[in-house]
Amino acid sequence: MLEITPLNSIKVIGVDLSQEMLKIAKAKIPNALFIRADAYNSPFKKEVFDLVLSVTMFEHEPEKVLNEVHRALKSGPHRNH
Repeated sequence: MLEITPLNSIKVIGVDLSQEMLKIAKAKIPNALFIRADAYNSPFKKEVFDLVLSVTMFEHEPEKVLNEVHRALKSGPHRNH
């Protein structure tokens, strides 16, 4: 059975190089943490996230994006090694 996590218990972290985009995002999602960083080489430890969502990164350098997503995702049955 699928277990749904309440939205108020989800920690959202956004990353962008643009300070202006971070300001816009913070205005839309005030409870999230936004960090100015390079998404291709993020400051996060390995295997730290349950979910990684990328909205526009794949069109630029897909291999770099996939490498970083794979590095940042926690291990488990959801990963395809």
